[in-house]
Amino acid sequence: MTDSAERLEPCPFCRSTDLRHNVVDNGPVECCTCGASATSAYAWNRRAPAEAGAPEGWKPIETAPRDGTPILLFARGLHAQASIRLVGWWAYGHGWIEAAFAPNHPTGVVPSHWMPLPAAPAAPKD
Repeated sequence: MTDSAERLEPCPFCRSTDLRHNVVDNGPVECCTCGASATSAYAWNRRAPAEAGAPEGWKPIETAPRDGTPILLFARGLHAQASIRLVGWWAYGHGWIEAAFAPNHPTGVVPSHWMPLPAAPAAPKD
C-alpha cells in the first residue's frame, strides 16, 4: 500500500490491497494480484465497487471446493514456472485440471490460489 495523501481502496475486482503506486507524481495504480489498473489514485478510488455476489478476493488453494465446481484459479502448468488466471476444477483421481489451452484434452495444473466465479449476467429483457 502507499503512503500518499489519498489512501488507496482495495482492488475493486479481487479486493487485494497489494497495490503498486508511484506516489511522487501520483502516477498509475496497479493491483499486483489481478493486474487491474487506473491512471491515478483519484481514478482508482472512484471506480465502481465490486458487484454484490462478486468474488471476495484470492483464497489459499487448500480452502477450495473439491467437488468439481468450476472456479477461478491462479495456477501454473505442471511443467511451467509462471502462473496465470484460468478457470479450473478438481477432478477426483486427476487433481486440479483446466481446459483453456486444449478444450478436448483437460490438463493438470498446480494452483496456489482460487476465488469463486462471479454470477453469470442476467438475461436481457425484451
